[in-house]
Amino acid sequence: MALLTRCGRSSCEGRRMADAIAGLAAALRAADYSVRGVRAAIGSGAEVSIAPAYLHAIERRLDGASPLGRLIALFLLGVSLPVGEAAAAVAPVSLDALAAAGVVDCDGEMVRARIRVLPYEDLLIACDRDPDPDQRLEREHVGGIHASTVLLALLTPRRPVGRALEIGCGCGFQALLLARHAGEVVATDVNPRALEFGRLNAQLNGIGNISWRLGDGFEPVRGERFDLVVSNPPFVIAPRPRFTFRESPLPGDEFCEELVRATPGSLSDDGVACLLTSWIVAPDEDWAARPTAWTSDIDAGRLLLHLETVDAATNATRWAVPPGAVSSAEADALVDEWLEYYRANSIERIAYGAVIIHPTPALTRIELGGTPGPDAAAHVERIIEGHALLAAGSSGAVLDAVLAVPQGLRMDWTLRVEDRAWQLQRSRVSVDGGLGLGVEVDRDTARVVAGLDGRRPLRELQGDASLDGVRELLRAGLIAVIRPG
Repeated sequence: MALLTRCGRSSCEGRRMADAIAGLAAALRAADYSVRGVRAAIGSGAEVSIAPAYLHAIERRLDGASPLGRLIALFLLGVSLPVGEAAAAVAPVSLDALAAAGVVDCDGEMVRARIRVLPYEDLLIACDRDPDPDQRLEREHVGGIHASTVLLALLTPRRPVGRALEIGCGCGFQALLLARHAGEVVATDVNPRALEFGRLNAQLNGIGNISWRLGDGFEPVRGERFDLVVSNPPFVIAPRPRFTFRESPLPGDEFCEELVRATPGSLSDDGVACLLTSWIVAPDEDWAARPTAWTSDIDAGRLLLHLETVDAATNATRWAVPPGAVSSAEADALVDEWLEYYRANSIERIAYGAVIIHPTPALTRIELGGTPGPDAAAHVERIIEGHALLAAGSSGAVLDAVLAVPQGLRMDWTLRVEDRAWQLQRSRVSVDGGLGLGVEVDRDTARVVAGLDGRRPLRELQGDASLDGVRELLRAGLIAVIRPG
């Protein structure tokens, strides 16, 4: 696939390709090719990454005469359009320019997109098309926005940083998000096509502070330090790696273990890392046992997030059969191969989650119980800041701290009838849109929390409340630390 960054292009030709991509971005935005616009056009409140089974029905709903309808058909649904309709949709950029950039194929009277474009927030994300029913998924396939992509985006702290790094960048989605709050971003991948898509997406979105490097893991950035590191690695535990973007290249969960162990060496003194992982859970073993062992020698904070644990059969059913042309007999054989691999290696359960590394030595385990909310990153940052305050080790530091109630904080009361009257049994503090954590508090602590205004130090509000309840809320990120200035 010849994208605008392919080596060997002249500088003049490279500029023409960059102009073609900028023109395509302008055409997409002018037509309101956005999450809101696409959802309105396809008549669905669902995500805009459309499952193949629904493509025909969605195509019938589109206004094929409008620029937006044609662009959705071409770049989201993968429908071939007559040359005239396609040319009108992408104007003022020409089809010839887009063909030269590797974005479309012009075959006689019809035009077919070679890429898929997904809207996300204010971004346009280009990736490989899903395979047609008669095609197989390619080993070097570059995916778009999936559940794990969104999970990492939700968990990643968004504080301003100097340098940020994405390991295994794929289409560059996380790197584009990092570019909003990092002065410099480095994105690496072992797949050259992934870096091509990353550069294409930077062009589509007018982002210029990302450098793209080819190589395995931290090798392309050896000796460098970063304030924020993120990775959505190929974490699927499989009998053999078939697809670069998905399945672990090492046996079992060794790849994720190596990634977690290597990450602290690339962090600055105040650096934070957010890594998606999967790991084997041995029989009768706690879900956190393995990632705890991986991080036991790390002189830093470790926040272990557990999304789910599934049995071997469920995992094989979920991952063994790829999209595209796979017969039922081949699908059965693939599932059998995965189940036999799990049996031979005594793999009964596999857990999914994330490891977040931060500066303050502490171990925190969190059961997510489902996909985090839209304010999960802010919740993660509050946990990190809370641990930093508590690391001072003195009650005076906590009492002198200025604390605030985060947006979405709530208190739920449990009442029970005793002696013909409602009696308060417990008060539980949690925050909407975060990680789903909750902490029980007593009446005095509840009163203190209600008075936190982000201006006065805690000692002016404490009264008769014990600091133990406040400390527990700080550890859980349920109250915010206000930094001076």
